[in-house]
Amino acid sequence: MCANYACVEQEHGTPILFINGKKTPPIFYSLSDFRAAKSDTAQAQRNIKAFSDCGIDLVCCDTNLCTGWHKASGFDIAPLRAELSGVLDANPMAKIILRLHVNPPYWWLRDHPEECIVYRTDKGDIPGIDDGESDRLIKDDLGNSLRCSFASELWLKEAGDMLRLFCEQIQNFPEGDALIGIQVAYGVYGEWHQFGVDCSLPMQRYFRTFLKEKYDSEKALQQAWKNNSLTFDTAEFHPET
Repeated sequence: MCANYACVEQEHGTPILFINGKKTPPIFYSLSDFRAAKSDTAQAQRNIKAFSDCGIDLVCCDTNLCTGWHKASGFDIAPLRAELSGVLDANPMAKIILRLHVNPPYWWLRDHPEECIVYRTDKGDIPGIDDGESDRLIKDDLGNSLRCSFASELWLKEAGDMLRLFCEQIQNFPEGDALIGIQVAYGVYGEWHQFGVDCSLPMQRYFRTFLKEKYDSEKALQQAWKNNSLTFDTAEFHPET
């Protein structure tokens, strides 16, 4: 169990942050995903200390689950711990919210092209562009870059397994005592916006499942869509609309 307990509760219709039972103004110094904003850089160290001198000990830092998600070996928590450790080096009293991206590793995207987005564009349906960019994952999020489909069941399972391992293991380290929350991040800029219009096979399967959950039978589907020959498998998929 982490030493610091945090929760958000509603008080007179307003969300209030409590840390160890005490109301805490939600004023954070927040780091970003690019290399110069990592917690171990001189700039970040200086800023974290400056905020601490002003009485602000809440810090948001940013890292990627894929840094410890390896193909040839098990999950390695060390690089994720390092981002938290950098914050504590600058302010040992810091309480940290971790923005944790769950993008799969670059090797995973190459190994599972069938799980990746197929973008619907004015020029037709195109696979994601593999430009070799593996360091800063969100830099090209507004382009048609190689990205995993939101509907990929394989990604959901494996990323979920890695996230679970992180949560279980971080409790055994000093950095876990400082961690008061995790923002799970994916999608454009880590904000869960869709990467364009996805017409991949995983998204098409998700659409078929959605239809079966929404309509009790194909007869109900036919009535709603005003087409007596329609089936769950032949209903047209138009995510662009």
